[in-house]
Amino acid sequence: MTAKSASVMTMPPSPKHAALQDLMQIPGVGRQVAQDLYELGYRSVEDLRGEDPECMYEALCAYQRVMVDRCMLYVFRCAVYYASTDAPDPDLLKWWRWKDVPQETASQGRRRMLPSHEFSFSERVMETTH
Repeated sequence: MTAKSASVMTMPPSPKHAALQDLMQIPGVGRQVAQDLYELGYRSVEDLRGEDPECMYEALCAYQRVMVDRCMLYVFRCAVYYASTDAPDPDLLKWWRWKDVPQETASQGRRRMLPSHEFSFSERVMETTH
């Protein structure tokens, strides 16, 4: 082993690398989603506690100057749930459980999309944390 390779092996990870590793602990969050979260200013799982996933999604769309695939919103909902819940339900740690679902509107018999699986995001978090 050369002196150069020994010094590389002992260097601590950069703050960005450490932040990405922490964010990748979240179920459904890989390197790219962790990078997106980092670009939005999140440096740890704890930073996501109590955040608004819809605002996060809108911020990501604005930052990237494109309409990001709506699945990212579902991942953000799941990530905030994970960060905001002391004992998360394993079944709710799947991003697809946080998809929009069609609901019939009573007045017109039409379908519209609600912003969560069964009820509002805040109601779900409150229900699982109490």
